[in-house]
Amino acid sequence: NNDFDLEQTIFNIEFQMNRGHLKQYNINTIDDLLCNAKNLFQIAMDDIRLLDVDSVSSERLINNKYQAETHPLWEEIKSEYNLKDFLQIDFPLQRLKRKISIYDENKFEYEYISLIRKAYINNLTLDDEHLRSLYFKAKESLKKTTTQKELKKDYIEVDIIDETTNKKENFRLLNSGELIKPLRTETVANLSDYELLVYLDKTSEKQHLSIRDNQIYTVAYNEAKKRDLLLNISSKEAMQF
Repeated sequence: NNDFDLEQTIFNIEFQMNRGHLKQYNINTIDDLLCNAKNLFQIAMDDIRLLDVDSVSSERLINNKYQAETHPLWEEIKSEYNLKDFLQIDFPLQRLKRKISIYDENKFEYEYISLIRKAYINNLTLDDEHLRSLYFKAKESLKKTTTQKELKKDYIEVDIIDETTNKKENFRLLNSGELIKPLRTETVANLSDYELLVYLDKTSEKQHLSIRDNQIYTVAYNEAKKRDLLLNISSKEAMQF
């Protein structure tokens, strides 16, 4: 304070402490705060000191003022402060050690299972082949220093039209020159009834091509059945059509 004068009577010293600072000392309630008010005040008096400028040289005061001693008046205020309205804890406060977070196999397994559960809850289709491809994709990404935004630019979208059927299909042309068909997923729960029936019709045509195609069809079929959009027949019977 620019108006501070050692010759004048000191009637008030205040320290402001936010909740984050208090939690470092495991103070989480009002009772914790009141019982440790004296300890907190004394800690604050050590953290913010009134220096005795006569205890060090002028050069040292400019270059390394922290080597100066605490002014005797400050020490007296610190030792004389007391709060008699509340029972004070005499044990010195200790800062809590920050927890060191270690990512291990248990955390990985927990996050992995949670992610798989989230996919199934949202009716995404997963199989061993797809998960294996993601594994190799993640492993390959370790060799790159590009960001996620840059990784998305590793290919360009191309449309290929069959000259015979005039059917258009979407492919991705990788930087390596390889042309691949993108793996697309549909969250069937978000489709309207009409969109779901159209999607079910498309997937029914491919359900016998692979295990994954069959799983995609089954998910769509179960969603349509849940909405009472189909005849009351089993999925096994439906797959025979």
